Amino acid sequence: MRPVRWFVTTVLTVALFALIVPWSVAAQDTPATPVATPAGTPIALGAAECTVDPIEPVSYGNAVRAAVSVTDPPAIETGQPADAETVTAVSETIRTAIACSNAGDMARLLTLTDPAFAPAMLGVDRTDVQPEIDRAVAESPVERGQAAPPLIEESTGQEVSATLLGIGDIVSFPNGTAAVRMQLDSPQTGGQANATAWLRRTDAGWLVTTWALK
Repeated sequence: MRPVRWFVTTVLTVALFALIVPWSVAAQDTPATPVATPAGTPIALGAAECTVDPIEPVSYGNAVRAAVSVTDPPAIETGQPADAETVTAVSETIRTAIACSNAGDMARLLTLTDPAFAPAMLGVDRTDVQPEIDRAVAESPVERGQAAPPLIEESTGQEVSATLLGIGDIVSFPNGTAAVRMQLDSPQTGGQANATAWLRRTDAGWLVTTWALK
C-alpha cells in the first residue's frame, strides 16, 4: 500500500470537497435542481464504475506546472440551477471520481481532476509533482474495471473509501463552472459528512477544480 494524501476523505478535509454549506432538510426536500441520487440512498462505487482512461503522465505533468490554482470558488448559493445536461454530466463525474478513489486508481482519478488541483490532492508542491504522477500511472491497472492497491490517507494510515449517499443541488455560474452538493459516508470522516465540489467544463468533460468537506 502506498501513502497518498486524499480529498474525498480528509482533504475533503481537503478539499475533494472548508466552504461547505450544510446539507439541510430543506435542501433534500426541495432541491434547486433534480436530485440525481436521493439523499440517504447508499451507492457503492468501485473499480467497475471507474470507467475513464488514465492520464498521460508527461502531458498531465506539463499541464500541472502551467496551471493556475483555483482560489475562492464562488459560493454555491450564488449559482443558478443547472440545466439537465449539466446535472447529468456533473453527477456522472462525481460518481466516477469516487469510484476511482475507492478502486485505488489514482491515475484514472487524475483524469477527472483539474491539473491545478492535482498538487493539493497528491500532497506535493507543484514543482515536485511529476514523480507522483509517474507513480500513479505505473500503479494504475492496465484494464478498466480492475482495482489497484487501496489509497492510504497519510495522517491516519487508513484505507480511503467513501460511500455516496446523495447528490443534491447542482448549480451553474456565469463563468461556465458548476458546483454540486453531496452527502458521503466514510471512515475518514467518522461517518456521514456533507461535501461540495466545484468543477469546470473542458473539451474532454467536467473536471473537479476543488472540494470542501464539513
